[in-house]
Amino acid sequence: METSGQVRKMQVEHDPATHQVSYTWVTHHTQIDLSSYIGRHIEIQWHGQIYCQACGKNTRTSFNQGFCYPCFTKLARNDRCVMSPELCHFDKGTCREPEWGLAHCMQKHIVYLAWSSNLKVGLTKPSQIPIRWIDQGASHAIAVCSVKSRYHAGLVETFLKQDYADRTNWRKMLTGEAINVDLLEAYKDVVAKIQSSDLPSEVKDGVEIIPPEVMQFTYPLPFQGPIKSLDLAKEREVKGHLLGIKGQYLLLDSGVINIRKYTSYDISLSVSEDA
Repeated sequence: METSGQVRKMQVEHDPATHQVSYTWVTHHTQIDLSSYIGRHIEIQWHGQIYCQACGKNTRTSFNQGFCYPCFTKLARNDRCVMSPELCHFDKGTCREPEWGLAHCMQKHIVYLAWSSNLKVGLTKPSQIPIRWIDQGASHAIAVCSVKSRYHAGLVETFLKQDYADRTNWRKMLTGEAINVDLLEAYKDVVAKIQSSDLPSEVKDGVEIIPPEVMQFTYPLPFQGPIKSLDLAKEREVKGHLLGIKGQYLLLDSGVINIRKYTSYDISLSVSEDA
């Protein structure tokens, strides 16, 4: 099997009954069930071209996972407040794209706890549950509350970062470190902290506590290999037996590659017929 095209973030599916996660390799015109090829020898080649995921123009350098420099500097989705929503400046009238901000940021967001490499706090849109958790390689996650905007969620997250991490150690995540906390107890603790916090009244008054429900995720990762980062931009070709998939990472017997990092790269994927 062989396919090529401008790569996108892998699509994921989750079966709530079995907790199993499955992955689909996606380009701008093809989709392939990648989970079914675990154990096979694969080769990934970059042909030297990158096409901006916003305007489609050829760009020598990828900014923020798949944008040309002009789109990186002018689109709201690339502004620093997307990564740090507590810095939102929409109300000041300085949003790069007010209509985009209304559609994506001035909407309900969820604050959550997840276990990937450690217990972390994060935020996402309701439509991205459980996709966001799977993309981070979480083994367990629980939604804590909803608020009316991404900005408000950022304020809650910033408050909780005093006690909880907000980042994932990708190396520890890939080794599958077992959860060592009671997520329901952590949920209760976070709810109590929010309710007794000194957050602005406009934020606290809009908090809606979500009834606790722990979600679990089991990844197609039957084998473990070296946790060594492979850089397709430098090596142009990555190959080896596909040992498993977790987060947006492919684990090969030659190392690990983060597919999301190469969004909009023109890449070919070939899979041998034999395992």
